[in-house]
Amino acid sequence: MFNALKLPSYKGQKWISTLLPKKTQNWPLGKVHSSGKDLSSSVGLVEQLQQSLHENPWIWPKAPVFFFSDLHADADAFIASLVASGGIKKTGAYDQQFRLTQAGRKAHFVIGGDCFDKGPSNLRLLRCIRLLIDSGAKVHILAGNHDMRVKLGVVG
Repeated sequence: MFNALKLPSYKGQKWISTLLPKKTQNWPLGKVHSSGKDLSSSVGLVEQLQQSLHENPWIWPKAPVFFFSDLHADADAFIASLVASGGIKKTGAYDQQFRLTQAGRKAHFVIGGDCFDKGPSNLRLLRCIRLLIDSGAKVHILAGNHDMRVKLGVVG
């Protein structure tokens, strides 16, 4: 069986209101949708991974990649996710009170879309993304369907 991963050391957790995970859990084994094989055992999973790696070797990025998706205008959750990733350390209660960690200075922060819509703080989330960029972080933003819908609504 696979060992549970160790959680990162959250830096500045006292400055965020969102609760972060206190323990990890192994990914549940079962059928993989792209395969007809039964992967209900770790042996089957290892076998499938070895076959996949043989056919398509993984190419690991040279720098860490932190991926955040479906933010839905929730700035508090975004900040908590940045802390949980290990990319930033909060240094105070205000949004701008953070600094990049050593890992965060090396990393690429990828925001996988759906920044707008549904959430409590569209403009605040945009300001938080701007603060992250201004801190020197390498930020890449992908547009999601909610973002495109907002753009189409603004452009008309």
